[in-house]
Amino acid sequence: MIWLKKRLSQFRDDTSGNVTVETLIIIPILFCAVTLTWEFFELHRFKSVREKASYVVVDMISREQNGIDTIYLDNTLSLYDEVVRQSGNNQLRVSSIMFRDNDPDIDTDYEYIVLWSEVRGEGPIQPIKTSEIKDGADFIPSMADQSTLIMIQTLSHYQPAFKVGLGANVPIDTHVFTSPRFVAQVNCSDCS
Repeated sequence: MIWLKKRLSQFRDDTSGNVTVETLIIIPILFCAVTLTWEFFELHRFKSVREKASYVVVDMISREQNGIDTIYLDNTLSLYDEVVRQSGNNQLRVSSIMFRDNDPDIDTDYEYIVLWSEVRGEGPIQPIKTSEIKDGADFIPSMADQSTLIMIQTLSHYQPAFKVGLGANVPIDTHVFTSPRFVAQVNCSDCS
């Protein structure tokens, strides 16, 4: 142990370093640091763009006064793909959820009810069911009695440019909620 301390202090105090050797030591470390920084910045940019696009979609739907249909939802995915500039690899779930409090017909004090839920795009996301969120899910915000909200969930996959320990397909998901702006609830005429 004493020998190691002595060698480290000699190395620290030595001022006869060679620039070439020091450069060979620092360049790989610097390259790795820049690569990691760029990759993680790109990952956060990728997620940020998807969150902003989700807000665009949920705001657009929340302003509908006459209801929507499945064609509207198909075009919503097209808009989302256009905003994020990546088509074909995104999945979008649009749901309308109602909250009921103190209903004598149910066993619990409150419940969440899925009025309709639709999925666009290919992937693992399925339409949400009332049974999945009946007593409330961790991701649903607090709501007033008889109020509804529109929930947008998206799933995309990030392909890292470098192998920095992220894996080949990093799933990026977003959850965005908002209340309808001008009506009590947004209806979907041919949604399930």
